[in-house]
Amino acid sequence: MTCRDKRCVEITSINLRLAKMAKGILSSMQVLMENLKQTMTLNRNKRNSKIVRLYIVGSLCMLCYFILENSNIIPELVEKSNTLRYKGFVTFFLIGLLKYGILIIGIGIIIISSFLLFRKKTKIEVSI
Repeated sequence: MTCRDKRCVEITSINLRLAKMAKGILSSMQVLMENLKQTMTLNRNKRNSKIVRLYIVGSLCMLCYFILENSNIIPELVEKSNTLRYKGFVTFFLIGLLKYGILIIGIGIIIISSFLLFRKKTKIEVSI
């Protein structure tokens, strides 16, 4: 096909410009996809580190419970507060709330973290 008029030359130049734009768009899309993959990997690593930190906090809470359970701190505080009006009941009650609250928080954090891990793992297995 031969071009005899200016329109054919303009169409050819427009086609060349469109081809260059398409090539630029494809290269920028490839860069965006690489950045997205890297971001997804970083997000996965951040998520895993958060779950590990939650396990550590839960374990520390349970460790604090066992330290309070097996130490002599609570009986000594109750003995010192025997001279007060309620004979140590308030001290014993508050320390018990603290102790069992720490235990429940520790167990709850570990259960929730395990649930998050299992849920993510089942989503990955289902999508495969």
